[in-house]
Amino acid sequence: MEGVQIYKVSIQNHRGIWEQSGVERHQNVKCILTMTSNTSMSTSPAGERLQNTFFRDGQTPVIAGAVIDYSLSDITDSTECIVFAGDRVNAASILLDENVDTEEHVIRELTQLKNAGLSETNSIGFMFACIGRGSEFFQDWDVESKAFRKIFPRTPLFGVFGNGEIGCTNLPKSKWKKVPQMTHGYTTIICLISFG
Repeated sequence: MEGVQIYKVSIQNHRGIWEQSGVERHQNVKCILTMTSNTSMSTSPAGERLQNTFFRDGQTPVIAGAVIDYSLSDITDSTECIVFAGDRVNAASILLDENVDTEEHVIRELTQLKNAGLSETNSIGFMFACIGRGSEFFQDWDVESKAFRKIFPRTPLFGVFGNGEIGCTNLPKSKWKKVPQMTHGYTTIICLISFG
């Protein structure tokens, strides 16, 4: 698709990001989905390292992902990423923290994502949820995914449960003075990517 580039990148946690990613330093990166194995020696700073690297270059792409049980590569200290770049790519994310514990509150938070103004034509959602935010947390099944469906009825949603979540609220109007905390527990990160 013209104006859209998608790359798979493996980043070893002890090496420089740009040198090993193959992504041009000033490329128009809009979103990075990331999975870090919990066997990695450096799982907690993975999101911060990525966001800090871009922030220093004046960019604030959406970064969303999870700490998972199994590595997606043979290298146990790597962070696996899918990078979305290009003029036709737009992205936004919302962090649902441990205080967001009812369907009504989830809908209020997702409304911020809806109000970000991303085109829902040719869009896709990704949800990275803590394994502790299931039916025991909400006293009901599929609360967050059902709320997403109410707010974004035509957008497909893919997700994974993890042992830690990577990301933050990153809306088009977000202005950061410093990089926010990127690694969390008992949270859900919901990312919307639009190719419209």
